[in-house]
Amino acid sequence: MALTADEISAVRTSFARVLPVKRSFGKDFYIGLFAAAPEARDLFPAQMSRQRDKLVSMLAYVVKHLDDGEALMDQALPLARRHVGYGAEPVHYALVGEVLVQTLKSYGVDAAEEQAWRKAYGVLSGAMIAAAQDMPPRDEPKIETLTT
Repeated sequence: MALTADEISAVRTSFARVLPVKRSFGKDFYIGLFAAAPEARDLFPAQMSRQRDKLVSMLAYVVKHLDDGEALMDQALPLARRHVGYGAEPVHYALVGEVLVQTLKSYGVDAAEEQAWRKAYGVLSGAMIAAAQDMPPRDEPKIETLTT
């Protein structure tokens, strides 16, 4: 399900407000994630600054390519493969999506923007989940991220 031009505009406009405070946003996202799922903390590196940067960079890529399904899927498929290796399951995507939306709301995303973000995240996570279903899980000692 593709996003409408208005939904793409809403996501891009709201993300433009977040980008100048990307470090705070990344920090707040992971605080929210670990509050919602404390067991997830052990899956991430002790030093989170690089991880937070990767999160915001991935979001920036997604936002930039919302109207380019091919570019979006070119990034989503390798991302899905990595997440299989990290042990990500479909339930994790739902949790990450909810924490993402709640974090965005704390940065002033309004109701229309929230709905656009939910749809955009649904498209991306749906593609990642579908791609991951055909891949066998790999064992890795520690995941780098559930979102990048």
